[in-house]
Amino acid sequence: MASDLLLVLTATSLLRMRIGPRLWRAIHWAGYLCWPVAMAHGLGIGTDHGKGWVLVLTFACAGAVIMSATYRVVQLIPARRLAR
Repeated sequence: MASDLLLVLTATSLLRMRIGPRLWRAIHWAGYLCWPVAMAHGLGIGTDHGKGWVLVLTFACAGAVIMSATYRVVQLIPARRLAR
């Protein structure tokens, strides 16, 4: 399911000018579903969930997402202070 969502996101990114910004944005907000679905798959639903490399990859991805989100929030703080 996560890979299907990723394919939809890729296709709509390529067709962004044809589908319009409102529909594109709505579809891409749904992209936030990709990550928890992939995490659930890696941690317990997938056939390889007991393998060490799957756990390492899953937690590495979680770390990357947490670091990216933290960076994004830290970058927004000065911009909000300037806007006041």
